[in-house]
Amino acid sequence: MFCQYCGTQVPDGNTNCTNCGAALTAGTTNAQSANTNYQAYNQAYSQPVNQMNYGYAQPMTQAKPKNAVNIFAIIATVVLFLSLLLPYVKALGQSMALIEEGSDRYFFLGVIAIAVLGIAVKKNVIIIIAGVIACFLTFIESTNFDKYNFFGLVEKGIGFYVMIAGAVMLLVSGFIKQKK
Repeated sequence: MFCQYCGTQVPDGNTNCTNCGAALTAGTTNAQSANTNYQAYNQAYSQPVNQMNYGYAQPMTQAKPKNAVNIFAIIATVVLFLSLLLPYVKALGQSMALIEEGSDRYFFLGVIAIAVLGIAVKKNVIIIIAGVIACFLTFIESTNFDKYNFFGLVEKGIGFYVMIAGAVMLLVSGFIKQKK
């Protein structure tokens, strides 16, 4: 007789196949049907071990991909930082960067720190919060600039406009979905 699973010829009276160890049923079939069963057996057990289902109900899952880094937020944070170093105001032929000015620099450095934290932990919510704060501070700077510009002696420098661009970019970057 032949094993119905692997097709090996087995001496009559054996209860298990000598090749694959499968339990033999009474009246095991001829060589042709054994060969058909052998092909099914071979196909079932030729899968790689990590793809075989050993009767467990739960399929194997792949690890979750990591979130991508928000490149646009990094660029916006760098632009916002550069705005602190560029000439912010010009008065009487002199220019001054925001980093050289009073307490405003600490507020913007704090916003930059919050944005860096959001980038590091890959949470867009934190980046949005930093963007909202940056836009709010930029609005305050803009209104104060117009309020205290006596006789038009003070001009806005490139740092002022880069600060606006950086604040808006930071806010928008929080809403950008990154591909994973």
